[in-house]
Amino acid sequence: MKAIIFAAGTGSRFNSDLPKALSKVIDEKTILDFQIERISKKIGINNIFVVVGYKKEHILEKFPTLNFIFNEKYQTTNTAKSLLLAFQKINDDIICVAGDLYFDEAVLDLISNAKHSAALVDKKICESEDVKYNLDSQGYIRNLSKSVKNPAGEALGIFLIKKDDLKEIKNELIHLNDNDYFSKGLENLIGKGKLILGPVYVGNLFCKEFDFKDELKNIKKFVNTQSEHDWHRRAIIIMPFKLQISQKNYFIWDTCLRICPNRINTNLKYFFMCLKKLFYFL
Repeated sequence: MKAIIFAAGTGSRFNSDLPKALSKVIDEKTILDFQIERISKKIGINNIFVVVGYKKEHILEKFPTLNFIFNEKYQTTNTAKSLLLAFQKINDDIICVAGDLYFDEAVLDLISNAKHSAALVDKKICESEDVKYNLDSQGYIRNLSKSVKNPAGEALGIFLIKKDDLKEIKNELIHLNDNDYFSKGLENLIGKGKLILGPVYVGNLFCKEFDFKDELKNIKKFVNTQSEHDWHRRAIIIMPFKLQISQKNYFIWDTCLRICPNRINTNLKYFFMCLKKLFYFL
């Protein structure tokens, strides 16, 4: 299995001097850092391809060992042509990920286990700029675009493309207009009866794209909250020890602290909570 991160666009609505994929989420860690970290755990870093265009030198400098595909026409083309460039170099099952997307690691397990080519979706009420979908009578995706009427929810920007579908998809993308989205090619093939595209529901997992600064702020807020909770869980390690009481051996659980120095200033409240637990057991 391979993965393609499509990160060639200018992100005109976001208005940044850097590619959106290099937007910082926590400290110096960017959206692309998170994506590469999570995808490489699943399939290995050598199986990741990144389509670049706008300000590509910044991505190449930060990740010099990645596999890159260059969309030199990024100013006049859209995701359909970016992914076509990548598909022409790959002959395998492929996970396609938008470069402006933050997602929980477990999302990759969901999408990679799909029986057919698939799109990660939710069931929420959509906004006008969302790529929406609806379903046919068998539960497969029928329409996939921003203009779907009575949508079942939003397509979230992660797709699984099965190897057996690649030939038809490449042929369709070749004939699309330069400004078409990738979803247009999938929708066309579904309409022609040449593609089965299944919905994979994200459920309670987190998966959000961002087009504006406020949307990135919401992602940062979520990530920082998760980081605080993860630190708290790591800070309290339960360890057994043996204690002699009334000539009998008892195993009791005590609370042992492990303090992470570079986060202590922002986590003092957890430190004192841990102390309270410790004294309670003693």
